[in-house]
Amino acid sequence: MSQLHLLLFIVLMIFCVSIFLIFLNVVTMMLQMNRRILRLPQNSLQSSVTLTFNSFFCFNFILIIFFLYISSLFRFTCLQKIQLFLCLCW
Repeated sequence: MSQLHLLLFIVLMIFCVSIFLIFLNVVTMMLQMNRRILRLPQNSLQSSVTLTFNSFFCFNFILIIFFLYISSLFRFTCLQKIQLFLCLCW
């Protein structure tokens, strides 16, 4: 039962981080619209886009570490590892 709880917790954390990344993308789009309206310099938009991409790549890196940790913690079959990886990538 604890394995199931751990997997549910990890899926919940991934869902929360995905929501956060969607929020960052929305903020980036709003900054882009405001830059056009207010004619702000290009640097403010570039920094927000860079922040969004950096957080996305950091999230993917953390995802791979979680996958490696879970696969080493439990003795999954190859098919279960593929299913877990696809679930985490979602």
